[in-house]
Amino acid sequence: MHGEISFNPLLLIVVLALIVPIMVEKIGFLKIPVVVGEIFAGIIIGKSGLNIIQPDPTLDFLSTFGFTYLMFLSGLEIDFDSISASTYKSKDSWWRSPAVLGSAVFVLTLISSLMFSYILFTFGLKIHIFLMALILSTTSLGVVVPILKESGIASSRWGQSILFSALIADFITMLLITALVTFITPGASHDVLLVIVLFVAFYILYRVVKFITHKKLLEGIAGEMAQIQIRGAFALILVFIVLSHQLGVEIILGAFLAGALISMITHRGSILHEKLEAIGYGFFVPIFFVMVGVQFDLPALLKGDVSLAIIVLLLAGAYFVKFVPALIFKIQYSWKEVFAAGALLSSRLSLIIAASAIGLKIGVIDNATNSAIILVAIITVSISPILFRKIYSPKKVTARQLFIFGASEPAYLLANKLQNNGYDVSIVDERKRKPGKVLNKDVKWIEVDWQDPLALNNIHPEKAETVVIASPEDDLNKNLALQLVHQYQITNIVCLISNPEMAAYLKEEGVRTVSPKLSTFLMLKNLVVHPRAFELLLEDDNVYINEVELKNNNLHLKTLQEIRFPGNCLVISILRGEEKIFPYAKRKLKLGDKIVLIGDKQSVEESIEMLSGK
Repeated sequence: MHGEISFNPLLLIVVLALIVPIMVEKIGFLKIPVVVGEIFAGIIIGKSGLNIIQPDPTLDFLSTFGFTYLMFLSGLEIDFDSISASTYKSKDSWWRSPAVLGSAVFVLTLISSLMFSYILFTFGLKIHIFLMALILSTTSLGVVVPILKESGIASSRWGQSILFSALIADFITMLLITALVTFITPGASHDVLLVIVLFVAFYILYRVVKFITHKKLLEGIAGEMAQIQIRGAFALILVFIVLSHQLGVEIILGAFLAGALISMITHRGSILHEKLEAIGYGFFVPIFFVMVGVQFDLPALLKGDVSLAIIVLLLAGAYFVKFVPALIFKIQYSWKEVFAAGALLSSRLSLIIAASAIGLKIGVIDNATNSAIILVAIITVSISPILFRKIYSPKKVTARQLFIFGASEPAYLLANKLQNNGYDVSIVDERKRKPGKVLNKDVKWIEVDWQDPLALNNIHPEKAETVVIASPEDDLNKNLALQLVHQYQITNIVCLISNPEMAAYLKEEGVRTVSPKLSTFLMLKNLVVHPRAFELLLEDDNVYINEVELKNNNLHLKTLQEIRFPGNCLVISILRGEEKIFPYAKRKLKLGDKIVLIGDKQSVEESIEMLSGK
């Protein structure tokens, strides 16, 4: 057995899959997705390059399963609850909603693609018009989602419109490709009705898995050794793959439905999702993309009937059939957002390659055309995200300005922490003090005698969103706090005060006071009672806490469990007037509630955008 199987080609591919992401990350000018780098690496070692990798049954199987697993991950990526929750049901006309606009964009894309496919056919390209139309209609959901998240617009109304367009393009195109291939395959046209069986199986398995999960029948056997959830996920994948194969349906649809099923019964960001993505993107998926490059046949492309003009025409069509339908977004959005959406939706990769491979397998697309389509996919997935970023320049969020009066070691430590949380911090004192190792040279310094009213006026303290007064003298702190309240009308002041009577007086003036002795006691208490949680807040700069007022009419009287907060954002407190409310799952929110959020910075900021109605 050892002499029959060589692991050398697999080793080479796995090493390339390891090196490519590092190169893309470290080499600044390589602003391309990792998958494009993997395809290029495959081209170098494949039949269009060094021709090191030869046809191998093991690699073919791993590549096929990698592709199938990618379709599974595409289904897993869809968060049906999030889309329904964040597709705002505004008071605008129904036809302005993201769901309707996204669906309309896809319909127009399909019509445009049919027209363009006919043009390609008249130019002599050996294609099936309807299959080529579906190939051109695809969008890479795997590229669109991370770009939207990275740009901070995934939960916005515009972001949801783009996301819905990409989702429809992936899912409906996959269904139509499956149906079309079944029709045009000799002797199998009647089997298209068997697709219904696949969806019946989907519903039955959904109910069964939901029942098992609800009844907690697998509790106690999901330890590290059992990994029962992972085993169950792979069992579902193979059930749908085998069922699709037996029904004569393309296995990509079965794999996609398996991913969608798991997405419907589990939560986004769960450990199961992380493990499944780690398995796929860590091993199977890179093999598929490297093998796409290995099988890319540049000589066939150059020697075939597909001329350079046809390739340019195909590339132009790939953008035309996305940009023109995207014009319908002008109903709701600006021209800048319209063209940015068209650019991002033009990204294509896995599904277009898969659809082309299916066409090649059933004989309606030749090798040269298949290679041209792969080339178009590589170009669009490389250019489109860059084009999107060039067109859409997100508004720069102005850092919240904060003054700390009184230089001390705690002041510098506080400044460091607040800067990591997005504040523009300035320390104000009469002379610059260097508190040893904690001095951060990046902290702004204003050297001024803040006891002098004229000097204080020169620094414009009213520009600050928040003022912290942290000198060691109670009288100085009290006088400055009162001056800032009465003269500059600053409402958010935090003041260190040891004297309880003075603290009570300042509280009546609207100043928040902190007693150094009491705060030390409370910190020690929390470290004893809640050590892990409190250490997390003290030491982890990635933990972000912020407050937002609920202004989104669509979330009025919604329960917390009905609202899908982005990422790992959690509600830790609700303030309704003077009443502090515990945030349990069935607690209903009301307009005007002050909601305190905790999580990573991006998740909290996306939640603030959602709750504030921006």
